[in-house]
Amino acid sequence: MTQEPLPEEKTEEEELKANLQNEIKKKKHFRFFWINIVIGVVLTIILLVILLYLAPGRQEASPYPPTDETRLIFEDKDLGTEHTLQKDDETYISKVFLKEHIDPYIHYDENGDYVTITSHEKVFQMQTDQLTAYVNEEETELNFPPTIHEDQPYLPADVLQEVYPVEVHYFEEDNLALLENLEEQALKGNVKENETGILREGPSIRKGIIDRLDEGEEVIIYSEENNWFFDWYYVRTPDGYLGYISKDDLTLDDVTFREAVKKETPRHVPNISMGEPISLTWEHVITNTPNPDEMPLLSGVNVISPTWFHLNNSKGELDNVADKSFVYWAHQNDKQVWALISNRFDPAKTHEFLRDPNARQNTINQLLLFSEIYNLDGINFDFENIKLKDRDYYTQFIREATPFLREQDLVVSVDVTFISESENWSKSYDRKALAHTVDFVMVMAYDEHWGDSPVAGSVASLPWVENNLEEILKKIPGEQLVLGIPFYTRLWKEEENETGEIEVSSSAYGMDRIKEILDEHDADITFDEDTKQYYAEYTNDDNRYRTWLETPESIKKRIDLVHEYDLAGVASWRRGFETDDIWDVIKENLYRPTSE
Repeated sequence: MTQEPLPEEKTEEEELKANLQNEIKKKKHFRFFWINIVIGVVLTIILLVILLYLAPGRQEASPYPPTDETRLIFEDKDLGTEHTLQKDDETYISKVFLKEHIDPYIHYDENGDYVTITSHEKVFQMQTDQLTAYVNEEETELNFPPTIHEDQPYLPADVLQEVYPVEVHYFEEDNLALLENLEEQALKGNVKENETGILREGPSIRKGIIDRLDEGEEVIIYSEENNWFFDWYYVRTPDGYLGYISKDDLTLDDVTFREAVKKETPRHVPNISMGEPISLTWEHVITNTPNPDEMPLLSGVNVISPTWFHLNNSKGELDNVADKSFVYWAHQNDKQVWALISNRFDPAKTHEFLRDPNARQNTINQLLLFSEIYNLDGINFDFENIKLKDRDYYTQFIREATPFLREQDLVVSVDVTFISESENWSKSYDRKALAHTVDFVMVMAYDEHWGDSPVAGSVASLPWVENNLEEILKKIPGEQLVLGIPFYTRLWKEEENETGEIEVSSSAYGMDRIKEILDEHDADITFDEDTKQYYAEYTNDDNRYRTWLETPESIKKRIDLVHEYDLAGVASWRRGFETDDIWDVIKENLYRPTSE
């Protein structure tokens, strides 16, 4: 019989090591146990959250807080109760809202409480609390008059729907006004067959229910939003409710666009029949128009603008120095006549005039009468030195005058300066709004250095003109812009005063006269690369005289800009300052073949 060997006895060190390993195993099992418990709890919570998230909320939600005041919904925006009211069973919308969202040119004159809406062809003028309104001065009766509420004018919905491409709906149950802008296209959708569209407060099925839409019911779709497992549309219902609806509830097969409705006619096409660029020259008339028999042929000109009408007083009465025989001569020589009206650069008188709607209309009526009497082809507005605070009133005056003038087939143009920091001479022109209103805008591209400039310099250096031209073309389309060109220059005198400082003064001269002066003093004439013009200088009685010349070469370079930037033409200030050869320079270069 074999005896089994006895197990070897463990050393104390080995026994301690085994015990330690057993303790580690126990701790690992314990740790794994709690990790599994934690993971299980977390997964359970996540599962519950997912189940709760996927479980549709059933709570009802009010679409809008209840209020005694009428709420305005504009397309996809809830604008609250600030801009609308109900009066005599009619919905009224504030002029403040209309100016911001519908018509930036709607105008209110506190003087007389007039609200004026202008288009390219009509002037619609209403007075608050009066049922008689005027469309191009023809009486028309309103069902509801404009009204004043909290010091602001409000217009009735039936008027708005007549003059603007909008629709206004009122829902009495919710005291809600819905205004739709029909000029904007809108995406339409319909609730699917055998489905109920659930409109919710937010893009989640847990959000409150605003409304339940029947199958086939139409909504306007504004945007799309993705939220975890669901895709949503932000929509508006026919009742004016705004909210979110699941994409799965809408059919894509029947999605269509709301067609934009255009009540406003396209921009007026000017009455220009020359079939060529405009070449206008201003005829400076102080008291008497030149005798047509003594007029030069002006071979490079197709429009003459005599300075015939001037604002006499703040009531809008005009001084008139027009001459019918001059118009007859111009027409016989295939030239149109666009008579100029000025404000005599008087800011105070202009301020009072522009703020008075009756004065503005008085001037318009006179222009219409004079245009008919003298058989004019157009009117050129030359208002300068306007106070900055009258900027919008000047725009309004032009917007009111233009439809009346167009009724008589008159071309409407307005003169502006280049863009600068000068308030009265530059910032007072809303160039974009003026261009939107009239047919042509003449930019007076001169007086880089004006008569009282503290330093001598060019009237209009070529780089200065081009740089400023590029800036103004951001406001005015090239096909409307007529580039002003100077026929004059300034002779600058620099003299040392008693304190040793150099004082600068200047006088303006035409091309012929400045040439005579330079010849008399044997002046040095060189070409100035900085201005791209000829420069002349001489000394007399220890004083230095300097001038930058207008020549056939500089005029040609200005006309080159017309072709380079596709402008409407040129306007020269003024006839009488030019040399005889300038008209041929204009004719040969402005009307050159487009292939050149």
